[in-house]
Amino acid sequence: MFWTLMLNGPLPRALRNSEHPTLQASTCDVLSSILPEAFSNLPNDRQILCIAVLLGLNDSKNRLVKAATSRALGVYVLFPCLRQDVIFVADAANTISMSLEDKSLNVRAKAAWSLGNLTDTLIVNMETPDPSFQEEFSGLLLLKMLRSAIEASKDEDKPSLSLSQSLFLSLIPFSSSLFLSPFPVLSPASSRCMPLFRLLGLHVDGWTWDS
Repeated sequence: MFWTLMLNGPLPRALRNSEHPTLQASTCDVLSSILPEAFSNLPNDRQILCIAVLLGLNDSKNRLVKAATSRALGVYVLFPCLRQDVIFVADAANTISMSLEDKSLNVRAKAAWSLGNLTDTLIVNMETPDPSFQEEFSGLLLLKMLRSAIEASKDEDKPSLSLSQSLFLSLIPFSSSLFLSPFPVLSPASSRCMPLFRLLGLHVDGWTWDS
């Protein structure tokens, strides 16, 4: 009831107030504080409002707003009611991947954290008996995420290598179609992948890795 009242009252106005980006960023932080159970109990149109606003505001030119939306999306991808929604997860993955390329250190740091949460969601969906998510989730988007993780691992200003490692290792079993032969889909980015392979302890020639 509380969140329904807030989302029918002051929050949408604050989110639309582009003249005060600090207010927008703070409101995005408020949205990220919704607990999973509370979010699942919201009316469908209020859930859509939250998601649409966060995805839309990630295009903001203000770095505070973009960092706040990147983090909020990283919270939402863990919600049980959303993590098997292929469209939402794909939209979040695209948005987070783009934020990893932002010039702002704060935006990149929030996006790297969200990338780790997104990886956890992919692993949960990989382990579910229902194969529909794996069948519908784009293999090209998985590749885009991997490339984003590789680029993020080069950023010495934040501890993103562990996130890159977890993402890389989780993608191996997630979609076998990407790996029918020794990483064929990675060949266009092989020169970029090699530094990460070495850092992960991978033996590229034999496609094995150290335990």
